[in-house]
Amino acid sequence: DPKRIWQVAETLSEDLGDLLGARGFYQFLLDNHPDFEKVQSGDCLHRLADILYQFKEIPEALRAYRELRERYPDHRAIKGDEDTPAAKRRIELLYQLLEKMGCKSKDK
Repeated sequence: DPKRIWQVAETLSEDLGDLLGARGFYQFLLDNHPDFEKVQSGDCLHRLADILYQFKEIPEALRAYRELRERYPDHRAIKGDEDTPAAKRRIELLYQLLEKMGCKSKDK
């Protein structure tokens, strides 16, 4: 049941701070339940992107944030209420990290 899997993932990440455990559940939902409302809305991809960012898995986090931006342009992490939405700030920070490491990055 995807709703129950979502609840487990949310509890792991938000209440227990177990991002590694939650990551697997979010990825499972993305891979196996594309019709689930949290996948359809972009919330699941957003949660996964944030976890990848926190783990500093730079290429994977960039891929996830780019996908979020392309597939869900109206998602709150993309549009946001502030001048620079959270996802955009994180994408910029990830590119800065790539530059510090001497890596050439693909187009933003």
